[in-house]
Amino acid sequence: MLLMVYCIITALAASSNNDSGGNASMILPADTDLKGWYRTDNVQQIPFDSASFYAPGMHKAYAEYGLKELILAGYTDASDYLVNVEIYHMEDDGGAYGLFSVNRGNNGVSVQYGDESFKTEREIHYWKGAYYIRIWSESDIKEVMDGICEIAAAFDSKDIAKGFRPELTNVLPEEGFVTESTRYFRGSVGLKMLMPFGQDDISGFSEGIYSDFGTHKLIIFEFEYAGNMEVWLDKLTGSLKNQKWYTDFSGSDSGYLFEDKDGNKLVIGILDAFVLVYIGKDVTRQPEIFEKIEDILYNENPEYPFSGSIPIF
Repeated sequence: MLLMVYCIITALAASSNNDSGGNASMILPADTDLKGWYRTDNVQQIPFDSASFYAPGMHKAYAEYGLKELILAGYTDASDYLVNVEIYHMEDDGGAYGLFSVNRGNNGVSVQYGDESFKTEREIHYWKGAYYIRIWSESDIKEVMDGICEIAAAFDSKDIAKGFRPELTNVLPEEGFVTESTRYFRGSVGLKMLMPFGQDDISGFSEGIYSDFGTHKLIIFEFEYAGNMEVWLDKLTGSLKNQKWYTDFSGSDSGYLFEDKDGNKLVIGILDAFVLVYIGKDVTRQPEIFEKIEDILYNENPEYPFSGSIPIF
């Protein structure tokens, strides 16, 4: 999860120059937007490509999602409780949604702020347009949580254009689709945080989505060119074969089937410029799900010529 590095960035950001003007002052809620919460003087605006931005082990992940700059600010009340605000300004809506999606935990609940938001005991994760925003505090008392909600609502009044999820998320079958379970990634670093396929580098796809439906998981990779998939599939299947966790394997021209020690089946199917991965103990619904995805892609995106085939094991 990307949350593990926030404290590192926050601690090191103090070395960067204060910048309460420009983009920061335009997007951050002012004192007049809030009741009883006041912005501190120490606002940090840190470009991603600057020497002040330091996130060990996570720099590549932020680069994959297209981070432009990080804005850090704090708000206090009369009791000196502190609420921290981290604003991740991305290059596009998809990057902001992706960073938001991979930071969703299993204990949060959806709340009505921005394009999408979710709340836990001490924080709100907020996505709107090209911005992913984390609002959090070390205190979990009700008054502080009310302040966090108030700050989130204040962001809604700012001039931030509505965002749109990446088109690839529309490929997921609607039946059983749970928004909170979906993650969007743009490279091998983001993928490894969600579903590691061994230690090998299996970059080469343009984007992907991961969704957990409870009874099964679904991963969809999209490639800019279908011709790129052959080498990539060799790397992926080779990495899986090298793992001792998988005990059985079979393959054909149309797809691959792996089985792990827990009895989960991993089915890999090919659809022209897409690779579909189904993971679950029960594979009886896998052909139906893959066919639904093909139907969604074919009917809604006729520019894709489907020369690939779907495996049915």
